Amino acid sequence: MFTPLLSSSLTQRPALQFLCIVMFLTAYIDAQIQFHRPGRHVCQKQRVVQSPIREQETISHPIYQRVMRPCRSSVTGYCSTLKVVQQKIVRYVIRFQAEHQVMYTCCPGWSQHSQRENACLKPVCSNPCQNGGECGAPNKCICPKQWTDKFCQTDVNECISGQHKCQHNCVNTYGSYKLCLMCSREYKQMQDDYKQLSGRVVVLEKEKTEVHNSVSELYQNLNQCMKQKHQERKKPAETEKEKIPVDWEPVEITDKSLKSVERMIRSMREQIGLLEERIEECVPQEVESST
Repeated sequence: MFTPLLSSSLTQRPALQFLCIVMFLTAYIDAQIQFHRPGRHVCQKQRVVQSPIREQETISHPIYQRVMRPCRSSVTGYCSTLKVVQQKIVRYVIRFQAEHQVMYTCCPGWSQHSQRENACLKPVCSNPCQNGGECGAPNKCICPKQWTDKFCQTDVNECISGQHKCQHNCVNTYGSYKLCLMCSREYKQMQDDYKQLSGRVVVLEKEKTEVHNSVSELYQNLNQCMKQKHQERKKPAETEKEKIPVDWEPVEITDKSLKSVERMIRSMREQIGLLEERIEECVPQEVESST
């Protein structure tokens, strides 16, 4: 149904100016709240809008018009009189027409990083994230490791959850915890020997690497010897003697020599195991409790 809003004659301009203002405001509002196409986390909605339409209409307006008619009382034979006539007037009116439009808006829990984007990729949290947390999903914060809960408002008890480096007593604090304020009776503190212990660990790790490299080299030599022995067994004995220089004496590789190399490799492995055990010894040492 059409509803008249404004009437004006053909010669009046305020109606045209008003129409331009209404159309400009409508386009501006649509640009602010509506997307031009679907995207991620964008929901589709139906809305009813009132669109201005300019129309032309003709109306009849009664007016008095002076006319001449024959009469006997006049010298000229005509008398003037007034007559009601309908005068047609053309005017332009602006009406609002209801239209259904499809509108794309951000789904609940999402917003835009910029109005130029056609997708809603910015999550929205109803309450702000606390203690350095960031909103990673609708109403869900990504919290630092020492905080938890929906909006990072709850402290994590590292002493109960086991997320601490204390080997004995642990005291939880708001947002963190205190490291080993005191040790149990059967243990002693090793804070004074920490630097010395760290140096020993570095040395042992270096020795372990060197031994491991030596074992790898021995394995390579063993494989080469076995390949050489296999090739020599295939060659005829006479041909092999002709190729050997007079001043060079071949070294015979026997199963006994191979077993000797294997014993050396086994010994090197045992040394690596001892080094690993020495590294694991870098823990608080037990002492006898006083009676």
